[in-house]
Amino acid sequence: MGDKKNDEENISDINFYLNTTRDPKLGNYLVPDYVGGKVAIDLGSNLCLFEEKYHDRFDEIYFFEASYKNYTRGTLNLMNKSIKNCVGFNLAASGKSGKIVKIFSSKSGDSGSGSIVKVDSNNLKDYHNILTISFKDILKLINKEFINYLKVDIEGAEYELLKNADLSKVEFIAIEIHNMLGEEKIQKIKDKLLKTHKVVKSISAIPNARNEESCYQLIK
Repeated sequence: MGDKKNDEENISDINFYLNTTRDPKLGNYLVPDYVGGKVAIDLGSNLCLFEEKYHDRFDEIYFFEASYKNYTRGTLNLMNKSIKNCVGFNLAASGKSGKIVKIFSSKSGDSGSGSIVKVDSNNLKDYHNILTISFKDILKLINKEFINYLKVDIEGAEYELLKNADLSKVEFIAIEIHNMLGEEKIQKIKDKLLKTHKVVKSISAIPNARNEESCYQLIK
């Protein structure tokens, strides 16, 4: 028989991961009809809301989340719903692999707003260390040379992630570009994306109020 005290502690731990102050909402991501039945990568999966909604559109979804708490909650959510075609990694997407960085929680309490980028909205006293992984090494890790869908919502780390990434290996990109980066870096991200892709949908940023959410299709 199991130890009742240990069982109660385990249940308490699970309940901790299943509760938070403010849960994020899924962004305005577009999954066109021609995309699907193949491979997707979700960078910044938060609580796996994308996986929950779109798992039946893809053969495989690989999700990456820097926050251990969010990663655990998201994984538990998928397990509870018997969603089996999604594989997760507790890693921070960034420009280089193998760096140990801090993932800070948000002062707002929003579980989806934690970031490895230091900004005023971070709670610098509430963090844990996490290992980074580059886009190139993400493809190596999942053993894919080309993917059909890439979702990027990594709270300001998208600049470092994308600036040297080979985006010609991605059919469709849905990205949230955060205004915390400033106009110069935001424009550099757009210029980088437009070298290989064309815009098919965009909700423009409003400074200090809303980030830009855009979708890009590979130019063939």
